[in-house]
Amino acid sequence: MKPWTGFGPAALFSALFFGMSGPGWSHQIPCVPADPHTTLEEAYGEKKFIVGTTREGHALTIYVSKKGSFTLVVKLKDSGVFCVLESGTKLRPFVRSKGMK
Repeated sequence: MKPWTGFGPAALFSALFFGMSGPGWSHQIPCVPADPHTTLEEAYGEKKFIVGTTREGHALTIYVSKKGSFTLVVKLKDSGVFCVLESGTKLRPFVRSKGMK
């Protein structure tokens, strides 16, 4: 059984309030012990769009839906927990108009 399979968005966001805070964060960051990718896809239609590694060595993933919702998730390198840094709507590509540098 995959992590979060069968859990809805309410279960995910209830679990997110385990939360944690760290140096540099002005508010609590919701974190969970398992990768939330299945829940993000099933509940919001978000799929992995961008992956990378932060300067501190954490794994960053940006999930995006066709409707424009997005979620930024970081997997902390030391603890292995997944933290939702931000989510939102109205994400769209930036297109430069002619004459812009």
